[in-house]
Amino acid sequence: MSTDAELIKLPLSLGLKVNEILKEKINFIPRQNKTGIMTFEYTREELELIEKLDFENPVRGNIEGIELLPNLKTLVIKSDGNTAYKQDKNIASISDKDSLCIYKCKNLENLSIENQAKLSFLDVSQMKKLHFFSAKKNARLEEISGLETATELWQLDCYGNESLMQMDDLNKIIMQNEELTDLNLDVLLFPDAVGYDVKSGEINEDTLRKFDDMNISWYEILSSEKNIKINNYQMMSMHEKAFQALKEYVPNYCEKRTVVLGIEQYLAENVKYDYESLKNEHSHSYSSKSDDLPSITSGPSGRS
Repeated sequence: MSTDAELIKLPLSLGLKVNEILKEKINFIPRQNKTGIMTFEYTREELELIEKLDFENPVRGNIEGIELLPNLKTLVIKSDGNTAYKQDKNIASISDKDSLCIYKCKNLENLSIENQAKLSFLDVSQMKKLHFFSAKKNARLEEISGLETATELWQLDCYGNESLMQMDDLNKIIMQNEELTDLNLDVLLFPDAVGYDVKSGEINEDTLRKFDDMNISWYEILSSEKNIKINNYQMMSMHEKAFQALKEYVPNYCEKRTVVLGIEQYLAENVKYDYESLKNEHSHSYSSKSDDLPSITSGPSGRS
């Protein structure tokens, strides 16, 4: 029989979730104190049975204690709805403090974080067995560190994180993970993904060759429910068009104001608005090489 010294206490929120899982697995009966109140105490053997946790619409502190689950392999955290116009107190999201709990989960193999508006950083450097990593639509996420140490990735999803403008080691991450077959990234991360050199304009040709054998999609999030999805062939075409536009419309070593004016001139002369898409209220998905590149789906009326 277990003694008190052998028991591990979990926070109430996590304890309730663990109770449900253990009840299904081993008909677990929660421990109680002398007054009949649940103590949320477990043996290590019991906690080792928890391999997967899903949190829907979590609030700060909900995941506290997950680092005490030694065999936790899959962690999914997701919130529903658009958080753009909500006050912080009304947003369902984990916090940066909770991110520290995730950091301590060394045995995670699958990690998915979606629509967590109060999260600004993630550190996965301790997760040496990580196979699946997904960070999507986290409005304030500015930094993902530690992915450069991952060598066993199978799939990497990272898009719609408005504050994450670049990932310096992304090309290294892609190239060193030999079993990486699925890639879903934000269009803004394309230069980092292909190792684009700003000065020379060159990209890593080995990466492009690797892309030929991978399942790759590039995303641009227009709103909480609308997005543009294009394949790698179309992404390359967009990159080449952007590079050509800069070459033709933006002088070398000019002021930022001149850069903006040059890009605005290019857009004014070349962009056509997709008013039909606005009428139908749906997002675009482009999958074949024969598809046209996506049009801008909002803007003032005018001649096409």
